[in-house]
Amino acid sequence: MSDSSHPFVTRITAIRHGETAWNVATRIQGQLDISLNDTGLWQAAQAGASLAGEPIDAIISSDLSRAYQTALAVAQPHGLTVQTDLGLREREFGIFQAEPLLRLKHSCQAKRSRGASACRSLHLKAANRCSYFERA
Repeated sequence: MSDSSHPFVTRITAIRHGETAWNVATRIQGQLDISLNDTGLWQAAQAGASLAGEPIDAIISSDLSRAYQTALAVAQPHGLTVQTDLGLREREFGIFQAEPLLRLKHSCQAKRSRGASACRSLHLKAANRCSYFERA
């Protein structure tokens, strides 16, 4: 996107994908290809409508369905095609993919109590995410 008031400025807009059933279930998606649910499709359409009047020159998305579906909804009003880039995929979480965050949190706590540190950063992310959902 270029900004017409500042012709030498490039504006980059980042949009997170719409909701999936696994977001609702607080499951770790990682690089598993989970499509948008009905709410996510609505959210993507809303993002597309919100950005319909914005100057957009290119849209680049992960190849995963949830991101690509969202990008398509933004591209459609502009008549643009969506370019995919594997580098935009979510992180790979290995054996933790498809696991509920709460189960992962408990698993990592158990491993940490035995002196294992491999789960430390993932534990913190899971704990923060679980705390967020517990407050909601």
